Amino acid sequence: MVRLGWLCLAACGRIGFGPVGGTGGSGGSGGDASFGGNGDGGTDQGGSRLQLTWYDYGDGTRQITGVYDTQLGLSCTFALDRDGNTYCTPRLGTVVYSDAACTQPILRDTFATCGPEVAGYFGDLTTLSACDDTFGRIYARGAAINPGSYYASFQGTCNTTPTPASASEAYFATGPVVTTAATFVRGAEITAATTGRLAVSGWSTADGLTIATSIHDSALATRCLPEMFGTAAGCVPDTAAGAGWFRDSACSQPARDVPSGCAPPTYASWWTVGTCFDNVPNLGTVGASVGTSLFVYDITNSQCNAGTGTAGYDYYAISAAATQIAPLAYGPEASAQRIQIESWSGVGASLPDRTQVYDTALAMICTPKLASDGVVRCLPSQAGVTTTVYSDSACTVPVTITNSVTSSGCVAQAPTYATANVACNAPTPVYAVGSKITTPLYWTFFSCSTYPLTAYSVGAEVPPSTFITATAGHGP
Repeated sequence: MVRLGWLCLAACGRIGFGPVGGTGGSGGSGGDASFGGNGDGGTDQGGSRLQLTWYDYGDGTRQITGVYDTQLGLSCTFALDRDGNTYCTPRLGTVVYSDAACTQPILRDTFATCGPEVAGYFGDLTTLSACDDTFGRIYARGAAINPGSYYASFQGTCNTTPTPASASEAYFATGPVVTTAATFVRGAEITAATTGRLAVSGWSTADGLTIATSIHDSALATRCLPEMFGTAAGCVPDTAAGAGWFRDSACSQPARDVPSGCAPPTYASWWTVGTCFDNVPNLGTVGASVGTSLFVYDITNSQCNAGTGTAGYDYYAISAAATQIAPLAYGPEASAQRIQIESWSGVGASLPDRTQVYDTALAMICTPKLASDGVVRCLPSQAGVTTTVYSDSACTVPVTITNSVTSSGCVAQAPTYATANVACNAPTPVYAVGSKITTPLYWTFFSCSTYPLTAYSVGAEVPPSTFITATAGHGP
């Protein structure tokens, strides 16, 4: 069944699973379309069953955000199945159990109150192994139930300690077991023609859907996903998980951990110690197995410390790849509208961002969210979060502040806006941010002590009407 990870329709960073094959096999409904033009996302089109989802900003800009399966009434993304094919699969809930022996399955949706949709299908984790992250079976949703508590099973091990059911989750009886080939729409991977190193890739289906979702790097012979590192961007191979171990006492020779018995990936990425995470990381090829006498870099104290690898994992040497991560530029596509589509561009490819856009009137990147007036609006993507600290050393006089915003932990920036840390899908108020606070502040971290972070004052709420409305929809 389908993998735990999904191919991200937005350029949102690495996802930890291997490359997906081309047209798949028999028994599905794959298409054979190709991108027209330069395949830059302008050729996205919906099909008769699978339609494009979007946000319309009312100024002539419509941002394509994903795919909607009209037959199932659910959004879906393309994910690899155990049968070797790729299907547009809805978000899956998980299977848990009503008994301590894990023999009576029930269905659990942990995001029922957070997402726009309640899960319609649920994947069974029982048959997962360290090397196989595909679900063993998928159930359709049955009637709603209130189990009180449940038991979880993972990789064949049943946890006999019950977990109380949560009011923020939803639980259901099992419906019928479904097969991906009979239930979901099979996709065919397509790649745009290009004379450069990079080419836009995506998916087509027999019902007429075509959508760009990623980039193919011909120099590395793999799919890559755009990722932002501070102000720099690169297209990182989708199997290049980060390397957190080193083989030498200077922490200059990286190593990659892989569950024992599993095939190592082709690539791994790492940062040279002492450099900022706002730089595009190094790319390395995974080589021979090494022992478990390793080293770990302590960022806080800038030290390379000896360590021992974790039981159940093998470790592999990494050497710098001859070809490094392809650099990308990120920015808005010029238009006369207030809202402009952000896109990733590199040698031979341009891929639209499916998650955020640029508001020229406010000179900021924004993301559609529910505003405090109950209307979905494009709210600041890089906003501080309000928090309460104290102005006195006894921690009795509270004051609301916000902190610097960073993209990856190295370069701090003063925020223009701050938002409250609200529950999922709750209305989000946006506040103006004032000047940097230079007087001492305190927080209750174990005891009342000096607040160590840079803080800014928080002003009045910004009127929600300041931010443009975003109307969701779907269609061909």
